[in-house]
This record gives sequence, structure tokens and C-alpha cells, in this order.
Amino acid sequence: VETPGGEWYLAHLTARPLTPRGACVLGRETALQRVEWTTDGWPRLAGEPPVPGGDTLPRTVVPAPAPAPAPAPVSAPVSGVSGPSAPGPETPSAAYPDG
Repeated sequence: VETPGGEWYLAHLTARPLTPRGACVLGRETALQRVEWTTDGWPRLAGEPPVPGGDTLPRTVVPAPAPAPAPAPVSAPVSGVSGPSAPGPETPSAAYPDG
């Protein structure tokens, strides 16, 4: 996946062994990991040292990106909406005028 800023990410399935016996009780999860390109044009997972043989392993802990800024709250009342208000418990017949 390429971001608008030109960064590349790999989407892959993963599982986290969370019990002492190594069971992955959450099942398969989706992970994203940044990719860097080598000078000869091959993708490599970013941020991890190569293992013997030259490959890079997926990371087990990845720092989260900064959260997006919160949208501005709506300060003006919504206009153009009309209709009956909800009847209260003291007026059950207002909801069902035919009985």
C-alpha cells in the first residue's frame, strides 16, 4: 500500500501467542509494517536488522503513529429539521392516535 506521502506499507496476517502455552486466542490479526526500498529496487521491511541469510523478520512491537486531530465540534444548532417531538409516558395516546 502506498500512502499519499509516498511511504509504502505491507499488510500481512499475524497471530500473537498470549498464553503461557503459546496459544493465539485472538486468532489471525491484520498488521501493517513500513517498507523501505533497496538501491537495487527490492522491498525490505523497515526498522529491523537482517537475520542470518539477509532477510528481515516482521516486528513484534510497532510504535503507533500520532493520532489524527479531532474534528472541530459543531457549535450551531441543526436547522431545517422539523417533525413531532416524541410523546412522553404521560401521553401514550399521542403515539397511537387510532387507539
